[in-house]
Amino acid sequence: MVSSVSGSSSTYGYYGSSSAGGSTSTAANILSGGSYSSSPSSSLAGNVPTQVPGDQNLYNHLTGLQTLLNTVNQFQTLASALQTSATTPQFKVANTGIATVSNSETTTYSLDVTQLAQTQTVQSNTSLTDSGTTAVGTGSLTFQFGSYASGSNTFTSAGGAPTTINIDGSNNTLTGIAAAITNSGAGVTASVVQDTNGNYQLNVVGNATGSTNGFKITAADGSGTPITGNTGLGVLAFDPTATSGTGKNMTQSAAAQDASYSVNGLTYQSSTNNGVSITAGMNVNLMSTGQTLLTSATLPQNVASQAQTVATGINGLFSTINQLSGQGGPLENSNVAFTMRQDLSNAITQWYPGTYNTMDQIGITMNNGALQVDQNQLQSAYLNDPLGTTSLLQRIGAGLNSLSQTYASTGGSVQGEINTVAQSYQASVTASQESQASLAYSQAQYQAASQAYKLLGGT
Repeated sequence: MVSSVSGSSSTYGYYGSSSAGGSTSTAANILSGGSYSSSPSSSLAGNVPTQVPGDQNLYNHLTGLQTLLNTVNQFQTLASALQTSATTPQFKVANTGIATVSNSETTTYSLDVTQLAQTQTVQSNTSLTDSGTTAVGTGSLTFQFGSYASGSNTFTSAGGAPTTINIDGSNNTLTGIAAAITNSGAGVTASVVQDTNGNYQLNVVGNATGSTNGFKITAADGSGTPITGNTGLGVLAFDPTATSGTGKNMTQSAAAQDASYSVNGLTYQSSTNNGVSITAGMNVNLMSTGQTLLTSATLPQNVASQAQTVATGINGLFSTINQLSGQGGPLENSNVAFTMRQDLSNAITQWYPGTYNTMDQIGITMNNGALQVDQNQLQSAYLNDPLGTTSLLQRIGAGLNSLSQTYASTGGSVQGEINTVAQSYQASVTASQESQASLAYSQAQYQAASQAYKLLGGT
């Protein structure tokens, strides 16, 4: 077997720098020349021949596949960018003192905040002249969370287990009790405060806002018997359903409550002031009571550019496929070109979950064999549902990215067909070289016989 052919104006072989995701051979690279190895065990992955000592049709097929691979790689980059950069609608608030946007979705909304969510706060009625010396009492304090209904004067447990804190001689001062409560993990924070006379009181605040995060405090002596009067730890008891001196021995300065607000006249409640849902996909942080407007801050022109990117990218890939696989084209009989065209056609009509499900619903439609963007329909879709529009563009980008990776990756369909055709082409090169070597041997034998004949006197 002839391992190389010399004496011509070029050396035949395979150009070895093509790989999906890395450097790729252009048509010019393929025709520029390189080294050739006829060893059938040599790796063909990413290799294409640089000259045509073999079958011309196979060579044309390889150059066409390389062109297609380059185009798909470019398309994959475009789709990936669209998937991650499709603009998410942002909103501005007319009065940020009332609300700030944490996540947003749609056009203009009228927001009226009538009540903010807040935590419960209670303070002891009994005050002491010091916070770290005088003992309040010993026994236990038990915290139970739930909601209080003033109309029926009932306290309903939120369902969680109560937390009991033991108070003994080591922590029975106001300072010691405050630390024990805070460090118990009960879900409240206690502190010692001074009144206007300079005396000390215990202040207890819930850690979470919302009407179901209210609490009651039950005091008990060392044997576990409840203390409802204003003696010992009983001064720190708080049962909202009781009366002063019989279990409601602290004063509530703030009740646990939900935020109340209305959006375009419809009333809602929220246990928190942060991330409050105005509508699907739109969240705000409530800052104070009052009225304000939320309006879109994203320009439709940005979305129009993204929609045009979809149309331009698909049209460009279609054009390349059609040129290469049309009648007389190098990929006329290519399976991968045929399959890619079908997959791309399906992508145009792909159904996606969300408010908008298909390209044509936001104005990206097929017209005379090419995708076009109807700016009026796109703007109308965006004004009706900005998040739905941009979400669809992101999903389209994700779908096209996934599709192109099937073909553009190192183990993708295009590279697979390149490898297969390259093997066939190498076989044709080898056969051609062996034929040329056999012909050269026959010519040499004939010339040697002719010379011998002449030496023997023949004419």
